Amino acid sequence: MATCGPAPTASQRANFVAQMALVPLRTPVADLSGPRDALVSAVKQAFSFDNTACPGMLRLKMSPDHAQLLRAVHEESRRFFDMPRSAKDVYSTPPGYPSGPHRCGGYKIQKAFVDPDGGAEHVLNEWFVAGCPRPIDRSVEPEYYDSAAGHHFYADDTPRSWPEEVPTLRPAHDAYYLATEQVCFQLLEVFEEVIGFAPGDLLRRARREPFYVTTVAHYPELEATPPEGQVRIDAHYDQSLFALVGSCDAVNPLGGNLEVRALDGSWSEVGLGEGELVLNCGEQLARLSNGTLHHAVHRVNTPPAEALAGTSGGSSRSTSRISVMTYFQLDYDADITPIPQCVPEGSEPKYPPSIAAECILYTDPVVSAKLGFDVEAQKKMRIAQVRRASHPPLHLLLCICICIAPASAAD
Repeated sequence: MATCGPAPTASQRANFVAQMALVPLRTPVADLSGPRDALVSAVKQAFSFDNTACPGMLRLKMSPDHAQLLRAVHEESRRFFDMPRSAKDVYSTPPGYPSGPHRCGGYKIQKAFVDPDGGAEHVLNEWFVAGCPRPIDRSVEPEYYDSAAGHHFYADDTPRSWPEEVPTLRPAHDAYYLATEQVCFQLLEVFEEVIGFAPGDLLRRARREPFYVTTVAHYPELEATPPEGQVRIDAHYDQSLFALVGSCDAVNPLGGNLEVRALDGSWSEVGLGEGELVLNCGEQLARLSNGTLHHAVHRVNTPPAEALAGTSGGSSRSTSRISVMTYFQLDYDADITPIPQCVPEGSEPKYPPSIAAECILYTDPVVSAKLGFDVEAQKKMRIAQVRRASHPPLHLLLCICICIAPASAAD
């Protein structure tokens, strides 16, 4: 019987890390304007857990009009992010503002680090969050919108959500939002077919608008090397039903792009092209499909030191990027228990009963307890997220132990 043997040496660990470096990824591409059958087939190829080559991401070709709307949001957002920090802070999310996914919260620094030498703060990731152009009509279903959970998930716009300095940002966003909404409805029908829902069953779990907010992420030009292990967005999988990500910035060959982890534990760059969106499944879909659809772990890495501005040998190629993200959510009270069609006869579901709100708020047990959600179920979700985001799959770890055990020589 094979044993793990002595602990791996530093050089053996470095060897393993090198093997786990970025590998080429053939992300499938589908045309949103193409035949329905082709789109269904591409979704199955990209997200089926039974497919060992499953990339967990799908590139979608947009219509020319939709791509132009994305470019407009991209350009107007950059005008906002180019403003001085003090001007952007005016539009910051107010303290205590609800953290629900349908908020229109304005500006937020998502991640930053402090240069240990000079003490200066360097932003890795800053967001501008904007909501649905249509106002919420709470009178339609007051018991849903006016409950404690309703006020948390559907908070009103903050007093100063839209920057006065960039008056063209709001119309650009609103036009892109409405066009993207139609793509989301198209994808709902595709996912219904993929996982075996009757037509309209998935849409009935997302019948109260707004369905999402638009999150514009800006990864500024870096002028200092971040601490070791610090990335722009940590490895994670999304808690939404699904997500769409678009960008008009070319993939930087030096790094700092969107990366996805395959089922074998290897990381690859997704390689988003011009006029494309990237689609990935969230945990809500994984649960409804009883795990037959793969919600991939992904991250946005930090460019290597040689690519940073202000460093010796730095590249002239910009490391600044903007991504426009759409996280489609089900109604907060929607049932996301695995559907019977996805549970083999004689088997138990892989996931316990749950509702969308418990999935969305899994990182916030304090708010969840106040709203009466199952905090113990959320605790299990947090543990699963950390395990999947931090470690390769178990079968890969076993292979590592077997391969490393005989090589016990010192450095």
